[in-house]
Amino acid sequence: MGKTKIFSRIDDRLIHGQVMTAWLQAYRTSHIIIVDDVVAEDEYLKTLIFMVAPINVKIDILTVNAAAEYLHSLETDSVLLLAKTPKTFFLLENHGIGLEEIIVGGISAKQGRKQLYKNIFVTDEELDYLKKMRELEITIKIQIVPDERGISLETLLK
Repeated sequence: MGKTKIFSRIDDRLIHGQVMTAWLQAYRTSHIIIVDDVVAEDEYLKTLIFMVAPINVKIDILTVNAAAEYLHSLETDSVLLLAKTPKTFFLLENHGIGLEEIIVGGISAKQGRKQLYKNIFVTDEELDYLKKMRELEITIKIQIVPDERGISLETLLK
């Protein structure tokens, strides 16, 4: 992976105005890799994502396995990895990606999820994946926008 800086964010909306503006500027990157097995195989969803992405941003939409392979060969300054769920990042880490930090920015409420913080709702399984990644010494923090202070997972679990 050379010297590529990987910024990892969980947001089930994937690309939306907030990600496109504030986060890309904060991370000083113009390359987004969406990692999602379902979206990567759905031409309609991929078309929608490409339609909302700014022209000057490179977008790759890959399965977990394809993303792991791609990331191991990537040689660029920085990249924003976007996924809908914690499980995706756990699976990437099992491929030896070496994630340092994951920002949780938005997981919508739906049946079976409990509120963790503001607009972050998780199932017991999703919380377990977050905890497992924390055990792997990956920093997990909640941060909706870049100019607000992130809150560590540990703080929310107390």
